[in-house]
Amino acid sequence: MNKVTMTRDLSKDAVIQLSEALKEPSWMRDERLSALEVYQEIPMPYHKEEPWRRFPVRRIPAPERMWALTAERPSPVANLSKIPAAYRAGLAGEADVAGSLVHHNGSPIYASLDETLASHGVIFCDISSAARKYPELVRQHFMKEGVPPTANKFAALHAVLWNGGTFLYVPRGVEVELPFQSLIGITEEGLGSFHHTMIVAEEGSSVVFLENRISNTATKSLNSDVVEVFVGPAARVRYISLQQWDENRWNFTTQHTFVERDGDFEWLLGSVGGKRTKDFIRTDLVGPGASSEIYGFMFLKGDQAVDQSTFQRHVVGSTHSNLLFRNVVRDHARSVFYGMIRVEPDAQGTDAYQANNNLMLSDTARADAIPGLEIIANDVRCSHGATVGQMDPEQLFYLQSRGLPRREAERLIVHGFFEPIVSRIPLEEIREQVFGLLDERFGM
Repeated sequence: MNKVTMTRDLSKDAVIQLSEALKEPSWMRDERLSALEVYQEIPMPYHKEEPWRRFPVRRIPAPERMWALTAERPSPVANLSKIPAAYRAGLAGEADVAGSLVHHNGSPIYASLDETLASHGVIFCDISSAARKYPELVRQHFMKEGVPPTANKFAALHAVLWNGGTFLYVPRGVEVELPFQSLIGITEEGLGSFHHTMIVAEEGSSVVFLENRISNTATKSLNSDVVEVFVGPAARVRYISLQQWDENRWNFTTQHTFVERDGDFEWLLGSVGGKRTKDFIRTDLVGPGASSEIYGFMFLKGDQAVDQSTFQRHVVGSTHSNLLFRNVVRDHARSVFYGMIRVEPDAQGTDAYQANNNLMLSDTARADAIPGLEIIANDVRCSHGATVGQMDPEQLFYLQSRGLPRREAERLIVHGFFEPIVSRIPLEEIREQVFGLLDERFGM
């Protein structure tokens, strides 16, 4: 087992050390060093900036105080039965998937890929290996037009320190029937997580990818993820992202998808973890006939807070997007949804919608819904809607009148509230795990 030691000052020497430990090509080392300059130039978020004014920016600990000095590089395991027990519930069996990838404390420890798919050119591996073996595929996309280091302070930090990541490439015309799965697990105290996910689906291809994030630590720590998805012409991609970090983790994500002509992208995001979370979620429809469907759910308790900024951008005409986020908050938790649909001048014939529904289980919880439209074309169909409210007392009365305790009645109503979204998860084991996590929110 190798050991990588980092220093807290984010110096040039420390970045070079990390790159050498990961055995990266020189171009990736140079990308890190360039991002270091960007990170040093970008100030920390300011509470009067629109994307951050509902987030407790003054309480954000200094990022360099939330990533570990030392990270162990664990040895690979032979099969899924050998991975840490805490991760197993977050994975489906090998017979139900096209491939699996497991990261433990920032390092890949298990990878599998169907041999037939590999023979057809499909690539599914950790992104460090991809940067060495397939530099022409990774380099052209890695934090360029998707999520550049200049996107925000935490994207820049990610570009400097990313450690662990998933690369999925599906060649032109290849249709993958079974889903891929990836799990990012953190158990080491104080260890930061900087996972990078990249999906490239070429023209006419089809793929489903489910990614699960799990941590179990007792000390304050930082997560800064980046997700970049490229959906080629007439390609179909479904990406399911589940987040169940422990409640000591400050979580920042920047996620960006491009959908080309006649491409079809479905995105499902589920969140139950983290202490404070700030998500930037963006989809650009850049070719006529492009379509995106975005679904999200959260269940927050205690003093958790999640602030999600979504952006549906229609660049050209005859494109479609739909967004539905459903959130449940209890105790003193808070959710913020800030959604924007932007239609560019050449995007005539756009059809776009967004909806955010919030269910509050206590008087001390809070949910803010702020949908918006920015339309610079005159032949479009765009609208939005939002709701915030308590449980329907008639539904509660009906269930309790049939002998159910109040908490069980609330649980059933929450299941029904989330069902239209959770049911879109393709693997039964993962659907059951999600509903189990929801039940834990009720102490069941």
